[in-house]
Amino acid sequence: MTDKLEKTLEILCDIGSQREALGVSIKQQIAQIENVGIIKEETFNILSWRPKKGAKLNDFEIAAKENNDSENYCHALRVLKANNAKIEDRFCEPPYEHTYWTYQDTIYRQLRKPKA
Repeated sequence: MTDKLEKTLEILCDIGSQREALGVSIKQQIAQIENVGIIKEETFNILSWRPKKGAKLNDFEIAAKENNDSENYCHALRVLKANNAKIEDRFCEPPYEHTYWTYQDTIYRQLRKPKA
């Protein structure tokens, strides 16, 4: 690949990343205006959950696609992916009892820790 083409692709990737970050920022700001578009926790509570315990996480639960209604599971997974929910940046609305995240198309949740 030529240096010019490589530099052009790098610029385009940077612009794409900036636009994506701006989109996330706009979405977050709009959601803060009177909690517009809050996803009810029922979206996740209707899933079938299995308890797990880990050395670092302690108690948590997982929901797998094969143990749930496909439509409900896919909707919940899309919500989490749209919100970029990962273990280090979990999805949670103010009234939720749990925090949620995904890893390899499995949905995880854990009870929220009480505020100190």
